[in-house]
Amino acid sequence: MIDFRLTLKDKLTLLIAAVVFLSVSIISLNSYFNSKDNLLASIRSELKDMASSLALSIDAKEVENAINGNEQSDVYRSLKQKLNGFTQIGDGKISRAYILTMTGKKDIFQFVADNELRNRNNSVKLRDEFNVGKYDEIKNAIAFATADRKISADRWGSRLSGYAPIHDRQGRPVAILGIDRKAEDILKLKRDILDVALLYLLFGAMAALVLGRIGASTITGPIIALASGVKEIQARKYGTVINTRRNDEIGELINVFNEMSSKLQEADKVKANFLAVISHELYTPLTPIRGGAEQLMNLSGLTEDFKQIVTMIDRQSKRMQDLIDEILDFSWLEVGDWRLKKEPLSLRLLIEEADSQMQAKIQSKQLELKKDLAPDLPTIMADKKRLLHVIKILIDNAVKFSPEKSQIILKALKTPDRVMVEVEDFGVGLTAENLDRIFDAFYQTEDPLTRTQGGVGLGLAIAKRIVEAHGGTIRAESPGPGSGSRLNFSLPII
Repeated sequence: MIDFRLTLKDKLTLLIAAVVFLSVSIISLNSYFNSKDNLLASIRSELKDMASSLALSIDAKEVENAINGNEQSDVYRSLKQKLNGFTQIGDGKISRAYILTMTGKKDIFQFVADNELRNRNNSVKLRDEFNVGKYDEIKNAIAFATADRKISADRWGSRLSGYAPIHDRQGRPVAILGIDRKAEDILKLKRDILDVALLYLLFGAMAALVLGRIGASTITGPIIALASGVKEIQARKYGTVINTRRNDEIGELINVFNEMSSKLQEADKVKANFLAVISHELYTPLTPIRGGAEQLMNLSGLTEDFKQIVTMIDRQSKRMQDLIDEILDFSWLEVGDWRLKKEPLSLRLLIEEADSQMQAKIQSKQLELKKDLAPDLPTIMADKKRLLHVIKILIDNAVKFSPEKSQIILKALKTPDRVMVEVEDFGVGLTAENLDRIFDAFYQTEDPLTRTQGGVGLGLAIAKRIVEAHGGTIRAESPGPGSGSRLNFSLPII
């Protein structure tokens, strides 16, 4: 099943695009209907004007002679030729021209002549009677010119018509000139208008997407920048500044974030400097304590109870020194007051040295450190002291959380462009929450008041900073509580 999720930017893009497209659609449709109505009104007006103008060129006597004569007469043929000439006007806009006259019957008109030039020998009588009862425009045309309000259809086809009266010399209306325009022509014009409207809609849709994207970027850009800044703070990269200037609520929020980030950076520096200073100051009383304990242990004649007390003082002072060293290391890493001293190193020899230095702690819990080192481990460029410290931290972490008489596996392998070192134990394991936070400074997987392991939670945080300073990555894996854990780091091969 495809997990289809839209980002905030995508949602805003669609929303803005929908609003813009809806606006364009309303404007386009309104323009289409207005254009269609204006087109029909324009054609009707044009037909009325053309009918009135052409009616003036027809003499009432011509109509009278055509009525009294027959279709074979030259007078009749001349009138038809004149009507045929009307259809050539205006690029063929007039499809048919004809003359009607009233009869003695109510609403019954008869055709006198039309524009069709039939063969004289095959002519048929044209005087068809035509019921104009439903065409008020034709009846009204005896008095004035008009046009059909809508396209009409009958046995002569679908058309839009214009009518005008033909007057005699005394100004009396004696006949009607009718001109038709094919409905197909008008429908084609309507389709052209519709095509233009659809084209506007297409461009409107494209413009809507572009404007939607621009609008969404304007809105979400600062939000995305703010989210990125929050992630930087979460990664303890204090001092992050968002360079976005806005004079609105989002801009105010960004200004507050920048101010908060600056204050966090200052507070972090104060904390790191404090740790560095206090660590150095703690060395002052600790050095004579350790020195005195060593001298007392070398004295002869001490009772067994006194020796135990001196041994306890020496052991606890060493533990105190380890904690101070750890805090001092972390403070140096925090303020950046250190530099890598890279040199060519054999990773295999470095692991062996770490194993040797950690044997006393490993043996204290009767653990077995099993090494699985790839035969093709390359020489790497690294700071020996710092990288050795990382390996020892991982081994120490495994020792702390492994049950007695269990096993620890240390692996080292080579990939095409990296080397990886992994330390696996079969101890208490890690929860999903611990996996996400185990490399945070001062984080403890146990309750600080009831935990059984030593340390202040800085070891893995120090390891992470050293590995990342070498351009590497470090991570933790665990199937879950009670199933052990794996800590590994990888470094690029240079």
